[in-house]
Amino acid sequence: MLTTVIALCAAGVLLIFIEMFLPGIVAGVIGGILLLAAVVTAYREIGFAEGNITLLAATTATGFLWWWWATKFQNTRIGRRMTLAATSTGEAGTGETLATLAGQVGTAATPLRPSGTVTVAGRRIDATTAGEFLDAGTPVRIIRTHGLAVLVRKAV
Repeated sequence: MLTTVIALCAAGVLLIFIEMFLPGIVAGVIGGILLLAAVVTAYREIGFAEGNITLLAATTATGFLWWWWATKFQNTRIGRRMTLAATSTGEAGTGETLATLAGQVGTAATPLRPSGTVTVAGRRIDATTAGEFLDAGTPVRIIRTHGLAVLVRKAV
């Protein structure tokens, strides 16, 4: 029975580790179920003290994995490839400055899904569409401004 408990724990922790790299929650849920099965099996088949040890080991292992993921993984070679590092900065300006841009044509500097950054008159401005998704490089026209909000539509 001890080998079954160890195998369930190892498989559970491995699936939770794999979940960190895969989209979705299937591997993590199955890993959690396997860890729970290991703890229950240890309590029922081996004894109370061994069940407590299994519970402590499973909790410690998963806690360590999440700590490692949150603090150390982003600094690894694989973590740097998986983590978004690029930023796009726009220019909000003042309400009066943006109001003068209404009706002007520019291009989408980033994809607008539905918000992003547009370039108008050489300036990068945060903007939003009325719900449509536009790719970067698409010509856009500023429809209206309201305070710091800029609404754009695909220019025809």
